[in-house]
Amino acid sequence: DWSSDVCSSDLDASINAFAEACTRGALGNFKKLYLWGNQIGNVGLQALAQACASGALGSLLTLDLGWNQISDTGVSSLSEALARGSLAGLEWLYLQDNQIGDIGLQALASGSKLTHLDLASNQISDPGMSVFSEALARGALASLKNLLMYTISPALKAACIARGITYY
Repeated sequence: DWSSDVCSSDLDASINAFAEACTRGALGNFKKLYLWGNQIGNVGLQALAQACASGALGSLLTLDLGWNQISDTGVSSLSEALARGSLAGLEWLYLQDNQIGDIGLQALASGSKLTHLDLASNQISDPGMSVFSEALARGALASLKNLLMYTISPALKAACIARGITYY
């Protein structure tokens, strides 16, 4: 259904207005939201996370935020919204080609029902992967089935194998 998808490549100047429209329910029934390549940045993602915390986009299953200059600060805001149950149905989260580091990765390990997480081409170090590996081994992201990171440490590979998570 075409009305379930939004694809944009020119939201960078108006993400706050977009988030406000979401808060008003303008996109309440959308299942997929593709916002890749919009230079949303941390401020934009914080506005979007705040809109989600108000109940906006509650039926969203897929969110693509790749190529948006998002770092730990922005992804931590989104992770807080996920941990509070906002976006409770979100299964697919694409965060490839941003500037997410170890702190953002740790934030993402907190409660959500994600089944697919794409973190390829970010700034995650081996120590960050090690902490994330330990979180996965303890049961974090219990629904996760697919993890995309171009470089995966041996500890993270082992955690994925133990949990039956496909990694790329």
